[in-house]
This record gives sequence, structure tokens and C-alpha cells, in this order.
Amino acid sequence: MEIPPITDFLPMLPPNPPLPPILMRKLTKSKVQFAGFATEMIQTPSQTTTRQRDGATAYDFQNYPLIDVTTDVSGKVTVLWGWANTLDGTPAGHSGGQIITNAFDVIGGRVTRCQLVDNRPPPEGNVRNGSLAFGDPDGLFDGLWHRVIGNLVIKVTSPLGAVVNIIGTLDETFKTVAAFSAAFAGWQTVTK
Repeated sequence: MEIPPITDFLPMLPPNPPLPPILMRKLTKSKVQFAGFATEMIQTPSQTTTRQRDGATAYDFQNYPLIDVTTDVSGKVTVLWGWANTLDGTPAGHSGGQIITNAFDVIGGRVTRCQLVDNRPPPEGNVRNGSLAFGDPDGLFDGLWHRVIGNLVIKVTSPLGAVVNIIGTLDETFKTVAAFSAAFAGWQTVTK
């Protein structure tokens, strides 16, 4: 399966509409910033995947992109986004060339943290709870460190129609061992 580079998603996003000059001058407080990821660590049925940066273990690490949005007025913010993953430098999954749409209510002048979720119905979406994930379900039970990189293209439209395009990246290293091997990981051999 050939996965397109993340730059292939940019033409999919609808073009930014031009704003009247008076509206552009009024949007002085509007701001969008990529804020990282919220990670949910799924602990069952086993905890055989280790994340390198902090040694955390889980069955699956489910990562949800976060953006901080500040707008001039209250209303609804629309977020269009897509993603593409690589595993050890090899394409390993993507949002299928489809745009994912999320919407959030915001209060003017305040920062609103928005957690993005791939809310498309199966089979294209909602894989692993709509997250960018790594862990046991990937089936890499070799005990070696693997690097997963998830690239995101995000387009945010404010209640007044202002548009901002941003990118974000998930970059993690993990290893997984078979559940049977993990059960013996803390044991020492005693010779008599």
C-alpha cells in the first residue's frame, strides 16, 4: 500500500476564502496553535509496549492531536484535518486521502483547547478510537525500538470565516514484546 506524503493533503483542503479588509483588521485576537497530543494509555489486555521517552508501558498508546484556538467572537470553529504515519521511515497508514471534520464551540477572547478525533465511521475512521496510535495491535513483538512519526495538516475556520493552516507532528519511539515474554521479564534464574 503506497501512502502519499503529507504534502499531498494540502491540495485537498478547500482554498482559504479572501476576507474583506475591514474584517481582517478586526481579527486581532484570533490565534491557533498546535498544542501537542493528549495520550490515553490502554492497559488491557496486556501491558507489553514501552514508550522510550518516559518508560511508560501500556497495551496501546492512543494519541489525540490538540490545538489551542482563540477567536475574537464566540461561535463555532470548524477544523478540517488529515494525517499520514511512517514507521521506521516506511509509510504505515494515513487518513485515506479523506478530510476529517471536527467542530468546537468557542468563547471569544478565551483560549479553547480542542482535541481532534478521527470521527469518520468504520472502516475508514474510528480505528483505535479515532486516534493516532502505536502499541500491541501493531503486531511488532520483536522487542526492538521502532520510531513512529505522524504528520498532520490542520485547517481551522473561525466563526467569522478567518482561516488558519497549521501542521503538527507526533514523533515517538516504542518497543513491544510478546505477552508471554513480558510475563517473565522480571524473573531471575537461580542455579543450585
